[in-house]
Amino acid sequence: MWHERLPINHAQIFHDAKYGDYIGFHSRNSAKRLIAELACYSFGLIPVFLDSSLNEGALQTAIAQHNIKIVLCSENYTQYLLQSTNKSKIRVNLIIQYEALQTYDIDEEFFSDYVKIRTFDEIECD
Repeated sequence: MWHERLPINHAQIFHDAKYGDYIGFHSRNSAKRLIAELACYSFGLIPVFLDSSLNEGALQTAIAQHNIKIVLCSENYTQYLLQSTNKSKIRVNLIIQYEALQTYDIDEEFFSDYVKIRTFDEIECD
């Protein structure tokens, strides 16, 4: 199939997702975003594009309404996403960041117990 030639391992990205689940995208358009979006469609997952102009309340509401547990995001949106979810009871289990990881200013207990962050490069196929 065409999606078998995509340069990412879909099973590693969406291992916790089931058919019909919502996957959040919090980033600008890029080739990696398009690849991940196509992977969503090939697995019957529904991409939800979280607008960068959403305030914390609106972002939390969008994540809660769709029960989003996996978010793919750009580096500049990761800190904002972590702060937004850290202030609420909304839990995103996995953040896949397109760029290399940085140190983020968040509550370490929250980070280790609820949120895992991986880079897109970590999940690419060799």
